Amino acid sequence: MPECWFYSKYGECCNGDECMYLHIDPESKQKECPWYARGFCKHGPNCRNKHVRKLVCQNYLTGFCPDGLNCPNGHPKYELPVMYTLPTEVEQQKSQQTQQQQQQQQPQQQQQQQQQSQQLHHPQQQQQQQHYNRPPGTFRRLEDVTCFKCGQQGHYANRCTQGRIRQQPI
Repeated sequence: MPECWFYSKYGECCNGDECMYLHIDPESKQKECPWYARGFCKHGPNCRNKHVRKLVCQNYLTGFCPDGLNCPNGHPKYELPVMYTLPTEVEQQKSQQTQQQQQQQQPQQQQQQQQQSQQLHHPQQQQQQQHYNRPPGTFRRLEDVTCFKCGQQGHYANRCTQGRIRQQPI
């Protein structure tokens, strides 16, 4: 049977007992706060989850509760989620190896870039190479820009004062 929309929204239903939908108590829908169950919730009374008070089991605090999970009193849990873990020896060795590999690759990359620049003979290829080697956030010089509307260098097409190039029929 579906839940009554009016009862869930307003807390009461004008049909009362004759309503053909379920009247579910909003407090029963609220989940129990896992942080409060462990001992402390940083949100306090403003927490959106339910704070259920339980008496602390004295047997559990002293070391052992014979009732176990069937105990009506609370057994505080202290296993809070770990925010940061110290790196293990294996992880440290891996990070050192990657740093060494990067240091070895840097001179090789510089040599490759020099060879590529020597091999380039065409100015268009040099412009493309410069375009790819630029750090992000930098722009081309206006001398290197060619307007696609008029074909002249020195400005972008959105700043072009001339019209489109008229192509002659072949």
